[in-house]
Amino acid sequence: MKIGGGCFEAHNAKAAPDNRLEKHDFIVSINGKTSQESMLAEVKWCKDTVAMKIFRPMPLVVKIAKRGKPFGTGLVFHRDSCSMEIKEIRDGALKDHNASAAPDQQVQVGDFILKVNAFETPEQMVEALKTLSEFELTFTRPPKA
Repeated sequence: MKIGGGCFEAHNAKAAPDNRLEKHDFIVSINGKTSQESMLAEVKWCKDTVAMKIFRPMPLVVKIAKRGKPFGTGLVFHRDSCSMEIKEIRDGALKDHNASAAPDQQVQVGDFILKVNAFETPEQMVEALKTLSEFELTFTRPPKA
């Protein structure tokens, strides 16, 4: 989510620092609506204010060594997005990492990659995952439904 323009920017200009919307926040509901389509409709058609429930995730960082293997994921992202969702874990470095990592350090389907080393755009992250042999992967887990 990019925070710029419109009601989100206006909210952040007036809100206390700990109540501002931040990059990587998950909007859980808007006016009690929880599906993406209904939340977008609430924002689009609302003239004054909306009540939003936000989940601010804690980023997790793991070190991954590819050891000559592919990273081994199916990823999804939108052109203007600031993260990539893991849709599938296949044979490769990530599966090897998970096999030896503590449960709280395992990367799961549905997690979002936020950074690969210092790279933060999806295009840069994909290229880093393809070319680097070792890297730090910063990811987060969305709220449970």
